[in-house]
Amino acid sequence: MVLPHSLSPLSTNDIERVEILKGPASVLFGQGDPGGIINLVSKKPLDEPFYEISGTVGSFDTYRGAVDLSGPLNESKTVKYRLNLSYENYGSFRDFVDGERLIISPIITWDIGPDTSLDVFGQYVYNRETIDNGIPAVGNGIVDIPRSRFLGEDFGEFSQNEFKLGYRLKHDFNDDWSVRNTVQYQQYKPRRFAPLFDSFDEVTGDLERNAYFAGGTYHRFFANAEVTGRFKTGSIQHQVLAGVEYRHDAETPEFRLGISYPSINVFNPVYTGVPYPRVTNFFRDDNVDTISVYLQDQIEIVPQLKVLAGIRYDYVDQFRTVRDIRTNVNSPREDFELRDSAFTPRFGVVYQPIEPVSLYASYTTSFDPSFGASRNSDGSVFEPETGQQFEVGIKADLTDRLSLTLAAFDIRRQNVNTPDPNNPDFSLQTGEVASRGFELNLGGEVLPGWNITGAYTYLDTFVSKDNTDIVGNKLPNVPENQFSLWTTYEIQQGSLEGLGLGLGLFYVDDRQGDLDNTFTLPSYFRTDAALFYKRDNWRLQLNFENLFDIEYFTSAADSRLRAYPGAPFSVLASFSIDF
Repeated sequence: MVLPHSLSPLSTNDIERVEILKGPASVLFGQGDPGGIINLVSKKPLDEPFYEISGTVGSFDTYRGAVDLSGPLNESKTVKYRLNLSYENYGSFRDFVDGERLIISPIITWDIGPDTSLDVFGQYVYNRETIDNGIPAVGNGIVDIPRSRFLGEDFGEFSQNEFKLGYRLKHDFNDDWSVRNTVQYQQYKPRRFAPLFDSFDEVTGDLERNAYFAGGTYHRFFANAEVTGRFKTGSIQHQVLAGVEYRHDAETPEFRLGISYPSINVFNPVYTGVPYPRVTNFFRDDNVDTISVYLQDQIEIVPQLKVLAGIRYDYVDQFRTVRDIRTNVNSPREDFELRDSAFTPRFGVVYQPIEPVSLYASYTTSFDPSFGASRNSDGSVFEPETGQQFEVGIKADLTDRLSLTLAAFDIRRQNVNTPDPNNPDFSLQTGEVASRGFELNLGGEVLPGWNITGAYTYLDTFVSKDNTDIVGNKLPNVPENQFSLWTTYEIQQGSLEGLGLGLGLFYVDDRQGDLDNTFTLPSYFRTDAALFYKRDNWRLQLNFENLFDIEYFTSAADSRLRAYPGAPFSVLASFSIDF
């Protein structure tokens, strides 16, 4: 399921593991968007007392600390808790950039009976960090300035307070049938306050900037109920999933747009250092209700052949109001109402001609309504984004612990929102974009103590249909070739048992920086390494990123024609102990 999200980076302090489902696992998982499924598995309360303390110190004044506590709250162990707390304070290789983050994540599990359990969970997150717009990239490419150079203002920052509260209830009727219910409420209040890039003069090096502020309050409510069951029709085994979801989004964002701020010269920056008033001139009031119903059946025709068929129906009702007083303080609010609905089917098949080999194929569709107040230049409403994915592949278990997966795919997405090059504050829709290619993955244990995860991806991404001259253009930030290899070896016995080494190799091909293909992000090859030692209940680890200190760019922002440099050589030392 897809739960509500905020503007902060994803918190992982209460996450047990992250599962990236590809190949046959993804085919048989159920509803999802084209491209694969990421499943976040939360930490659960434990039956026995558990206490863990960890800390990290690293380059650029990076400090982190975390506590993980768990155990039973009564003698019968039917009520258990888990509490994760973490705090980090960090700097950056970028001048003037720093941040901090506090996360508190409690959860209580009540085993109401042998077949019924209830999880009640919450989370508080505070996040603050300097807003960094990167390095200008227009005309002849990325401006040649030091990767540490910051072109914003020291007072510019993003901050957010976020609260979550919810529960998960599960009841097993018997070994075959069960019901689950999840409810979650989320509120967050982001504040973005910083000058943003506007236009750049390549001759003089002057970078024009706009005074930007965004605030408001966002509410998300999510609830779902689903039934799972297994039964047979003759010799055919069925595993069914049926559910209904409801989501309500209510938000009142406000913005400061279109007001200039003193320019800065990228070759000889002189910072103004003067904050501007957080006076807003653009307002929204949004309410979006989504109701979804889904049904799928995973059918085992024979043990070697499994088929999945599923369908989902989404109905979205948007009511939004907009008030723009940039040119007229007496401007009234405009109302926008939009209703969309769609059926999105999903099919998959997995066939095992022999036990270690699985052949699979899948067809997936997706539906994502556009923002209700978005309009084309002729005033027409943006169409919902839709997508289709075809994928075929093979997974082979080379040994009990080492597997190889090869997949070929073709993904098409229609009505994709992209930044308007003539007005970065707004968007336009492309007709259709395509992503096609293949991916090779190797993962598992080669020998006792020696683990490997390797992947190679070839991607051909382009605008396949449009009513402008961008047909055939490559999509931004997508490399044609990408390779990664991470391998670790841990000594299994003797006086050095628990000592391990890790090596990571990452190659990313050159990429287009914007949809108009006006500049290119260069390719790079980065090397990372790790040294760790595990003994009894403690672990010490050193991580080395960008071992050879190469200069590279991680991505570009199409809306403002800017690129973000990657970090230079850095070291993180971490220690953890549990008892």
